[in-house]
Amino acid sequence: MTNPYEAEIAAPALPLARGSADRLAVIRLQEWLVVRGYKPWSTAAGAPGIDGDYGAATASAVAAFAADNGIAAVVDERFWFKLTSPMLAAFGFRPRAKALGDAIVEVAAAHVLQKPAEAQAYVDGRLVGEDNSGPWCRAYLGPVPPAPWCQAFVNRVRDQAAAALGTALEVPSSMAGRFDLWVPDFVEACRKGGKFLSGRSLAGPIAPGSMFFVPGVISGAWSHIHVGIVTASSRSEEHTSELQSRFGISYAVFCLKK
Repeated sequence: MTNPYEAEIAAPALPLARGSADRLAVIRLQEWLVVRGYKPWSTAAGAPGIDGDYGAATASAVAAFAADNGIAAVVDERFWFKLTSPMLAAFGFRPRAKALGDAIVEVAAAHVLQKPAEAQAYVDGRLVGEDNSGPWCRAYLGPVPPAPWCQAFVNRVRDQAAAALGTALEVPSSMAGRFDLWVPDFVEACRKGGKFLSGRSLAGPIAPGSMFFVPGVISGAWSHIHVGIVTASSRSEEHTSELQSRFGISYAVFCLKK
C-alpha cells in the first residue's frame, strides 16, 4: 500500500494561479502554506484562509514563500517541491543507529526537526483552524477521518525505524489488520503483550525509544489520553519522580524487540 505521506507531497495539476477553478488543489496549497508559517488570508476574520479561493491573500503568501526560498512566485513543480520538502525529509530519513530504540529516537528527532503541525495559525493571540487537520496529520493518520494524531505519529516513527533496520516491533502498529490510532487500544495491546510497565514499579532504566503514556479521563472514565517517546535512558526512580511530578505520567512502556 502506498504510504499516506506520498499522497501529501504529490503535486496536483500544475501550475496553479489566481482564479484557479481546482478548489481541492488550492486547498492543498493553502494548507501547506499555513503549516509552513505563511498567511493565505487578508483579515483576521478569514484566518487561516483555507477556503479553496486562490485570491490576493493566497497570491501574497505564495510570493512571500517564493522570496524566502529564492524561487519564482509561480506554483509549479519546483515551488511544490520546495513547499513539501520537509515531509519528504522526515519520511525519507534513515537512522544511523543499529539498536532499534536509538533508531526510533533518531527518526522521531528527524520528524520533529521538520516541524510537523496541524493546519492552524495563531492570530491575535488565538489559535484558529481545524484540529487534526492538514497534510502532516493525514500523513500520520492514513485513510481515516480526522482524529488525534499523537499515537499515529509515534506509530509511524516506530514503523519507519523498524523498517530501516529490517526488524520487527514486539507490539506492532497494525492490530487485527488495521492501523491502530487510539491510545487506550494501544495501551491494552501492550498489556496483552506483557510490555506495559507501571511507572511506580520500574526496576531498571527506561530504554530510549520506549513509549510513555499520559493518564487522563475519557468520557468520565480514567484512561490514557496521550503518548510520547522516551528519548534518553535514566535511573528509574529519578525518571518516575520527574514524570509524576512534572507531567502526571504514571506509566511507561517498553515495546522494543529484544
